[in-house]
Amino acid sequence: YYRLQVLPIEVPPLRTRPEDIELLTHYFVRYFSRKLNLDPLKISNEIMARLQAYEWPGNVRELKNFIERSLILGYFPKEDLPLNLNLDERSDLTEQAEQSALSESLETVERNHITKVLAACNGNKSEAARVLRISRKTLERKCIAWNQD
Repeated sequence: YYRLQVLPIEVPPLRTRPEDIELLTHYFVRYFSRKLNLDPLKISNEIMARLQAYEWPGNVRELKNFIERSLILGYFPKEDLPLNLNLDERSDLTEQAEQSALSESLETVERNHITKVLAACNGNKSEAARVLRISRKTLERKCIAWNQD
């Protein structure tokens, strides 16, 4: 520890720097859009205000993971938001697309999502499994069941 503590740098928590949240959010959207080859999400003023209102106990890492998950899903997911951040909108989906998504079966939604992640990872199943947070074996089993390579 003392070898590493040559020059201690105090970084205040993200909750005390709400002005940094906007900069970090835009940076992470650009970074993950390029990394995963996905279209960037549009961030409305309401979403940004709510992101800035949240205390981010996980600091920058929590914000980073939230943005990456949102890009993979293609919208800011209400169910994945921290409890006191309740967004009532999906920023990228039109009402028509949302109604269509509601009528799909869970298996269809899962298949479409996995296919989208695989495409974003250029067919790399190990990377896709990591992004999906499932084992590679589970991913392979699902692909075999769906006759996908």
